[in-house]
Amino acid sequence: MRDVSTFSSHCVPAQRCGGPRRRRGNMSFEFALVALVFLLLMVGIMQFGLIYFTSSTVNNGVREGSRYAIVHPDKTDESQLDSIQAIVKRRTGGLDTNRLRVSVSFPDGTSNPNDRVQVSSSYQVASFLPGIAPFTVSKSSVMRIEGKLTPRASSPSP
Repeated sequence: MRDVSTFSSHCVPAQRCGGPRRRRGNMSFEFALVALVFLLLMVGIMQFGLIYFTSSTVNNGVREGSRYAIVHPDKTDESQLDSIQAIVKRRTGGLDTNRLRVSVSFPDGTSNPNDRVQVSSSYQVASFLPGIAPFTVSKSSVMRIEGKLTPRASSPSP
């Protein structure tokens, strides 16, 4: 039977027995694994934030375009549609307007008071991670056209 004291006295210097130097290699490997998971988590959070920002920005632009259309119902020609599309693109600041697709339609067929106008838009968001397809954010807004505004008679001065 071996004596435990002679065995432990043989490994007194920590470097020869693989003490701290061997543990240093394990710590580097564990750090690499944890850092990779943490990095993927951070990229996922950034991607979600970008999609959320894009969604709310496109939604705001669509609502602004619908609002403009219901307040200005007297023009239904191509210049009016171009104006609505320009409003939507202007209200989506921070996005690449070349990737923004805007469409305007009148579901009831006309732009008379109490008819509806629908403004739809879609935007493609690129992915940070390779191999993941881009996301498409689509928003739509339908509003009723307001009646023609008539100027109010001014009240008499006292």
